Amino acid sequence: MNFDEVNNKQLMDIERLAKELQDALRKAHLGGEPFYKDLTKLIEETETTRRARFDMTDNGYKGF
Repeated sequence: MNFDEVNNKQLMDIERLAKELQDALRKAHLGGEPFYKDLTKLIEETETTRRARFDMTDNGYKGF
């Protein structure tokens, strides 16, 4: 997914809300559904994008 046009606050909101939805689905025993796997991929992509942006702005810090 392309997050180039999404600002940092929106990106963090997407990540947070996706994690909340993922948690609700897991609690409802829907963790095996294809949507759950897609949601996991979305969360991974938002995390990767957020970390890359942080690394670009803070040159003294070289990642996790």
